[in-house]
Amino acid sequence: STTAYGFLRKYDIRQRAPVLQTSTLEMRASPDAEEYFTCLSQYSHKPHLLTAGGNKGSLALLDARNFPTTKSVQSLKPKSGRNSKSIVLKYTSADGGISSIDTCTPVGKTPGLMACTGIDRKLRVFELETGKMSHSVYLKSKLKKLKLVADCDFVSEMERISDEQQA
Repeated sequence: STTAYGFLRKYDIRQRAPVLQTSTLEMRASPDAEEYFTCLSQYSHKPHLLTAGGNKGSLALLDARNFPTTKSVQSLKPKSGRNSKSIVLKYTSADGGISSIDTCTPVGKTPGLMACTGIDRKLRVFELETGKMSHSVYLKSKLKKLKLVADCDFVSEMERISDEQQA
């Protein structure tokens, strides 16, 4: 979960307490020290991978296995770059804050995808593991929540539609 103070925490439901914790400052996810993550999504194909979007437009793919334990960082003051190994990939930043983010697993010809939307009213779709932006669409109104369709082969579907239009 994300907190109001910019921390990312992974909870153990049995203990009802956070077991792993880091922050945007400690990961050096953004050059702006005042940025914090506002939305988070777990990649179901590889559960240790998380995608996170920030209040000033940063997007990152994170590896939760590299987060320090909560007990080891509670007594320490935040230090810039201490957990930078947690960042697997940084995506192209948005023009404003990110309000919603979601991922979907690879199906058929479609690679794993990450989609996000924010206050700049653009829907951005990235290939999850390469970071390549595949689509960017301007929306007429702000999108509050984003959800990708699971188990849908978007590439094969687009090929089928183009074949029908040509026929």
